[in-house]
Amino acid sequence: MADLNTDVRYLKGIGEKKALALNKLGVFSLYDLISFFPRKYEDRSRVCPIAAAMDGENVCIQAMVADTPRLNHIRRGMDLVKLRAVDDSGVVDITFFNQSYAKDNLHRGESYNFFGRIELKNGRHSMVNPVYEASDRAGQVTGRIVPVYRLSAGLNQRSIMQAVRQGLDSCLEQLPDLLPEEVQRRCRLSQARYAYENIHFPADFEALELARRRLIFEELFVLSCALGRMHRQRSFDEGIRLEARDMEEFWASLPFRPTDAQRRAVHQAAEDMCSGAVMSRLVQGDVGSGKTLVAAALIWLCARNGYMSAFMAPTEILAQQHYDTLSSMLSPFGLRVGKLTGSLSAKEKRQVKALLQQGELDVVVGTHALFSQDVEYRNLALVVTDEQHRFGVNQRSALISKGARPHVLVNSPHSGSYHLRGPGYLRNRPVASRPPKGGHLCRR
Repeated sequence: MADLNTDVRYLKGIGEKKALALNKLGVFSLYDLISFFPRKYEDRSRVCPIAAAMDGENVCIQAMVADTPRLNHIRRGMDLVKLRAVDDSGVVDITFFNQSYAKDNLHRGESYNFFGRIELKNGRHSMVNPVYEASDRAGQVTGRIVPVYRLSAGLNQRSIMQAVRQGLDSCLEQLPDLLPEEVQRRCRLSQARYAYENIHFPADFEALELARRRLIFEELFVLSCALGRMHRQRSFDEGIRLEARDMEEFWASLPFRPTDAQRRAVHQAAEDMCSGAVMSRLVQGDVGSGKTLVAAALIWLCARNGYMSAFMAPTEILAQQHYDTLSSMLSPFGLRVGKLTGSLSAKEKRQVKALLQQGELDVVVGTHALFSQDVEYRNLALVVTDEQHRFGVNQRSALISKGARPHVLVNSPHSGSYHLRGPGYLRNRPVASRPPKGGHLCRR
């Protein structure tokens, strides 16, 4: 049975090439893999009669192959397999592009489940490249609720589903239940094993909702406890005392007017940074609510005091997005923005690391590479962690330890990756908050 910290490349059926593709999605360990939740779901559990399928609709139909599939070679690199399938209500023409194996997989007179987009033209139904399986063996890609994941080059939905399935099978029994039994019982929450199984492969929509509710609660519960612990450990530590600056200089440079909530979040965090104590705050809000803007303002404040900042993102795609955003916001002030990710060449990494060591950068944006052992910071005063739920405590601590008690800002969506209004939903307003001594989140 695999350990939760096992590198994904050592899991059965993954290997080096697929592991590198998963790394680009922020998946490095077995725990990362089972925590790589679907971005949406397709309901393939309901079978729709052909005649009832609407144009442009994704549907699952159960139909018998009415004729022998025909393979046509259109030109080099272009093969077509065509067939006709029927049910009691009508006929559908099915075409497969560059899937010549479909000719041998589909047999006349046998019934299959097909899932795909229906096209209706001149009263005739058609499908292109549907997924399919024999009706008497349905349950893998049809006849169920199917998860849909984010992809990167070298991966498709089937390969990720298989990897997640193997990951769950190898560790589900040893998955720790982080919530106390009393909390689970009082809040009527499912167990961790049930939640992880049904967030990926839900038995029905009720099971999916139970899994989502449990995982949302767990994320915020653990976050609250972790922030409370950090606050207790750091509340009496002497931090880097910054000198206050007129933030209007920063606000005036923006091509838009900041909201009152954005100003308030920056003001609260900046007060801490100038107090002599270590600032440790959470900025919580929907995507697009301005969390990165809050971070940019505090990075600007540090730079005006002669200090540098580090901005850690969970994936290279997000790191690049934040690098572009921060560059556009900070470059008018002459601030130097660097990037350090695993995909950089060895020469590029050496150059960025040298600039960090010499204090030639005002902020560096990157992934796990930011806390590599050979990365040294000249005068690190602020650590910003984006989507903190995708980093372990040790990973965040490794980056924080690169400085002398730097200030810490944590950016978090209101409900993680689940797209639900979980506890603490902030109605699209970024709010800087910190836990009291009891460890619960509060908002000023």
